[in-house]
Amino acid sequence: MDMQEGKSALSFKAYCFLATASLTSSACQLTVFAHLFLVLCWCLIARCTSVASIHYNHIEWSGDAMVVTFAKHKGDETGEQGKPKHVYANPASPAVCPVLALALYELSAGPRNKAEWLFQGEARSTESRFSKWLQKVCADMADSLATLGVAILEVGTHSFRKGVASFLTSCPGGATAIAIYLRAGWSLGPVQSRYILEGEGGDQLCGRAASGLSLLDQSFGCLPPHFDDSEGLVHIRWHEIVPNFDTLYPNSFKPVMRMLLASVIYHEKYIRESLPSHPVLQTPLFTSATFIPSLRDKVAAGTFTNTRTGTRDKIVQV
Repeated sequence: MDMQEGKSALSFKAYCFLATASLTSSACQLTVFAHLFLVLCWCLIARCTSVASIHYNHIEWSGDAMVVTFAKHKGDETGEQGKPKHVYANPASPAVCPVLALALYELSAGPRNKAEWLFQGEARSTESRFSKWLQKVCADMADSLATLGVAILEVGTHSFRKGVASFLTSCPGGATAIAIYLRAGWSLGPVQSRYILEGEGGDQLCGRAASGLSLLDQSFGCLPPHFDDSEGLVHIRWHEIVPNFDTLYPNSFKPVMRMLLASVIYHEKYIRESLPSHPVLQTPLFTSATFIPSLRDKVAAGTFTNTRTGTRDKIVQV
């Protein structure tokens, strides 16, 4: 009989391998979608169904983090206990950076009249599309995955959720099991759930570790690429890079787009050199001779605190 129930947990190395494979493939819109989907499944410790159901008005930006709030999930069908999940950029590892993944997805999506669901189509069909892609890429790269200790028949969409939870519990000095349970939406039990509530910093710690930032290095406190507004707001000609921008997104998501654009400009060299087939290179943002150069010097980053822009890592303040 099988020694385990369900699909195997994916290791962090295997997750990085799949993320890199999806990002650096001869990119079409399917692989752009798959890359963002698998990165969000991992970083949010979420079921595929929950990720497929994300709306744009579930995403906002707060301080140094992108915040995603699920309307409901399996353990909270009414949505009464929905807590924001903090998602952090990883500027040093573009392949697993959730902010860059979302940026590439949004900027290469093409003209749309309305943005409601993050992933177009019903949640069930979106999940099925990702599952089929995962099966195919695992079959095509079976030998490479085998060297990482991955048996492709044991990999499924649930492998990401199992994998990141196992990864977080193994990080020395990392988040507590309670913080991981709360981020994953798992029940603590009828008694514990009444007395153990989410504290400040627990989800943030989970979010940073899940994005691949090492707790053993000062880069754990890195800041996301952002525009330097210290001398006045940096104005962006959105209508030139995102058709119908003014009416396309809800107002709560528009600040997120500023951070996404900053991330793409920050990673411009990486995108041009490592992703030569990516659809984003065919967009006005990259085909224009003046747009990126005019904003390149206005993008800042840093670790813990950027004294010029005034941006701080919120974990420092907890």
